[in-house]
Amino acid sequence: MNRLLLALSVLAAFTACSSVNGTVDGESTPINSTYMLQDDDYFGDDGVILLVLSGGGLSCDGMDQLLEELEDADDNDEKADLWAEYLPQDFWEWRITLRVDDVDDDLGGDEIEGTEWTDLVNDDDQLSALAIHYTDWPDEDSFSWWGWVTGDATDYYEVYHSDEGVARISGHTPNESIRGSFETEMVDADGDDEGDVSINFSTSRCSTLDSHYL
Repeated sequence: MNRLLLALSVLAAFTACSSVNGTVDGESTPINSTYMLQDDDYFGDDGVILLVLSGGGLSCDGMDQLLEELEDADDNDEKADLWAEYLPQDFWEWRITLRVDDVDDDLGGDEIEGTEWTDLVNDDDQLSALAIHYTDWPDEDSFSWWGWVTGDATDYYEVYHSDEGVARISGHTPNESIRGSFETEMVDADGDDEGDVSINFSTSRCSTLDSHYL
């Protein structure tokens, strides 16, 4: 399939229900694609459900193809070209990490506490969110041997963390889909307040991305 057609392929209906109300560092963070990933023993005895909400515009299959091609690229210059071919110059990506006792348990109706921005998700039934603002395309110096950024070559993105808050899971079909919301404060790398947000998510399983993200 033509790469452009793949990148612009129709996204799941869940995507239309995913959005971020509020701003981070004074900017809105539009979302147009979502992925639900999981691993049943990511934290040893506990599993993880990772929700990725992106403004990059790629379907599950489109993102999988990009990441496969990045892994197979001959050099970092080719990786930079692939990134610019598939993704816009400026977009946001949210990653919501939910630690669970068992990924097969139905979380519908649960309320889950967000961790402080300095803490990891140390126990089950905790979650945190990371917001990445890509402000430019990476160049050949931005990639390490394993495919992502390295060293000081991070001037094309900025990262923000959630600080506490609460998530409400309104519906969950284990291994298939999840929907709900997460209200939290966002802070920068120094812990300074960058705005309050309400993240609404409704996304379906994208198992092909598990090995790329988890």
